[in-house]
Amino acid sequence: MLVVSLIILLVMTLLGVNAITSSGLQERMVSNQKQVIEAAMAAEAGAVTVVQWLRAHPEAWGDKQVWKKNAGLPAEPPRTPNFGDGPVYWIEGIHFKGNTAVIVSCGGILVADQIIGQSAVTVILQNEDVTVNSVHGVDFPAKHGVNTGSDNQAVGG
Repeated sequence: MLVVSLIILLVMTLLGVNAITSSGLQERMVSNQKQVIEAAMAAEAGAVTVVQWLRAHPEAWGDKQVWKKNAGLPAEPPRTPNFGDGPVYWIEGIHFKGNTAVIVSCGGILVADQIIGQSAVTVILQNEDVTVNSVHGVDFPAKHGVNTGSDNQAVGG
């Protein structure tokens, strides 16, 4: 009877140790997943910041260097969090081609001067600042980026 009790106690102990080990692994997995989600959110926040900045500064459209001078658009991973308590974002690049800008924004979690859980977002932004030039030389904005008027009255700008 004593031997059976000891075997049952051993089995229960092994099951308890296995449960504790398994829960520790699950906690680490959830923590890593949380960091990946926060990094993705930071990368998206960086892309949104660039889009808002480009809309507020239409004169900067096409200039490949002017955005790097803006402190709100870091070109390198910052040393302090710029999106919440630990996440950071930075802009890898903005590439202009005509009316299109391709924005690459990265995000990560800043831990002891290292970036972990990195994520990247690529956004393609179409410039909607299209104007219609009339035959008489008067410029007015087109609605929703569509040229208006008949062919003999206006040409797309």
